[in-house]
Amino acid sequence: MDPAPLPDGTRSDHLIRMFVRDQSMQSLADTLSHLMDRPVIDRTGLKGTFDITMDYEMDVDAGDSPGANITGPAMLRAFQDELGLKFESTRAPVEVLVIDHAEKPSEN
Repeated sequence: MDPAPLPDGTRSDHLIRMFVRDQSMQSLADTLSHLMDRPVIDRTGLKGTFDITMDYEMDVDAGDSPGANITGPAMLRAFQDELGLKFESTRAPVEVLVIDHAEKPSEN
């Protein structure tokens, strides 16, 4: 499975403008899962594709992991304040890939 495409965006000082073009809510959830390094499940029930432009402040106190400064609390607030989409922490079944054994390939 290919990783979800990252949203387009611009940065100026500490402001981020995120652009999402022609994506379904499921695709957006997949993208956010990739950015946030945790599962995001679409429970909106919204069908079709959407264009989203959203402004929020970068998290300057975020850790060093890639994308940490753009996925902080300000992004979650912007999704709720600007788009009416709320994130809730919950438990849900998710698909995982478990590799329980690996061997070095034999020489041919």
